[in-house]
Amino acid sequence: MFEPGSSVAYDLSSSVSARGQDGALAPERDAFSAVVSARVVSASERGASLQLALSGVELRQNLAQPEDRVHQALGETFEIDVAPSCRIVEFRFPLDWSDAAQRLVAGALRTHEHVLQSDLAWEVDQTDTLGRYRAKYTRAGDAVTRRKVLYYDDNGLAAFGMTILVPHATARASFDARGILRSEVRERVQIRVGSETRADLDQRSQLVRDDSKYRAPAPATVLAVADPFVVHDEGAAALPHAPTDLGEAWALYAELAAVLDPFTMSQARSLAGLIAAHPSLADDLVARLEGDALGEVARSSIFWVLELAATDHARAHLTSLVDAPLPNDRIRAAVALSGAAPTLDVGQRLLDMYYEDQEPTAATAGLLALGVVGASGDASAQRFARESIGAVFEDAQTQDERLAALSAMGNTGDPEFMPQLALSLHDEDPSVRGTAAEAMRHLGDDARPHLQAALETEVEPGAAKSVMRTLREIGPPRPDDLGWASERLDAAPSVAVRGELIAWLAADPTAEGSAILIERFHAEPSSALRQLIGRYVPASELR
Repeated sequence: MFEPGSSVAYDLSSSVSARGQDGALAPERDAFSAVVSARVVSASERGASLQLALSGVELRQNLAQPEDRVHQALGETFEIDVAPSCRIVEFRFPLDWSDAAQRLVAGALRTHEHVLQSDLAWEVDQTDTLGRYRAKYTRAGDAVTRRKVLYYDDNGLAAFGMTILVPHATARASFDARGILRSEVRERVQIRVGSETRADLDQRSQLVRDDSKYRAPAPATVLAVADPFVVHDEGAAALPHAPTDLGEAWALYAELAAVLDPFTMSQARSLAGLIAAHPSLADDLVARLEGDALGEVARSSIFWVLELAATDHARAHLTSLVDAPLPNDRIRAAVALSGAAPTLDVGQRLLDMYYEDQEPTAATAGLLALGVVGASGDASAQRFARESIGAVFEDAQTQDERLAALSAMGNTGDPEFMPQLALSLHDEDPSVRGTAAEAMRHLGDDARPHLQAALETEVEPGAAKSVMRTLREIGPPRPDDLGWASERLDAAPSVAVRGELIAWLAADPTAEGSAILIERFHAEPSSALRQLIGRYVPASELR
């Protein structure tokens, strides 16, 4: 696919709109369009390097926060490395590009990243502006369809009650021997804190090949590796420049750590990479936590950097900060520690936190973080987490203790917990039923029959919504789910539950799923749900 010296050009257009609480689209939106010209610089069996440049850039940013807006030209040449599967493995941007400019361009290209395999159906993990997500692909001839299944909670958002939901996210692309001919993306993503939707965003993006618009990229200036959306496994990050001694490292540290609020992923990676090279710099960063001079965002940034640095010295700081004076700092330390060091020793320390911390929210965070250790630690750490969380569940005396144990089970993704979770789906307490349903989100297709059986008898709307939300996170309906979903649409008395079922059916790629929605449109008494169906099915098919 990649031949040295070959070139292509694309028309790129993208827009992001926000929905209000009533689901209606707001008039303000962000819009970005440009011609993307790309030239293959080198290629081998391991992949290719490409030089790219943008021309005819038009940018309107009404929704973006001030710190995320771009105030510079984007015409300079930059580079990407691409694997044989078409996965983007590295960006190299000009040194004078701001973090916001890097995020804008990298995000626009990653939106149209299609990771190819030779199968007819496959699954891979990818990243974008919101984090790491699971993508399901299907192939038909020279065309592929990508659907986002769920976003992983790599940053521990669940410990703070935050979730990222994907009501609808589909990308379709066609290819020829030189690469993408056309790619169209339609996504709706919601960011929730508890039950409150803080952001409800629609994105539309299109990439269309038009080689007549090709403009050869100019010779590249000095470039630096920078991808604001990917944290490499080794934890090290690209720096603006590599310090030659400790004195220069201190100067660079002072520059990077001068502003911790607002804080960007690119800044966090650079600062973490510097601390990984010079571990003692973490001492000064931790010292900033003393007193109350820093706001909550700045304090969170420090824990984020320590987790990304992933040095023994940084982990030691995180371990000691589990006993920090402020409960929120103890929570942040537990979350960061479970990500940076999912070991048996850390698991034991987090269990102690659960039993010993006098602040209930912090104690619960310790148990939830132990679940993360159970998901990513070695065999001994996983066994310890399984046995400890199981014991907490068996010994629970209060509702809060039961709910914490169920959520921790979910964080492990351990199929050994399926019996307890399945039984809890039928508990007399609706909050227990809802929490058990949400805990099944990492257990995959094996959870489907338990969730479907629970929904057939569930009468409490909140618990029913939790069941449906987890079904949607596990993945779109399978062929043998469609009849069941149609029956539940007829039987569900709750508008909220029918809405979740409609959104789940909308993720089905077959004509049968659309046919169910069309039939439901004419039988649905709720005007809001008829409007919802109209977002997924063209008006010409509903008439």
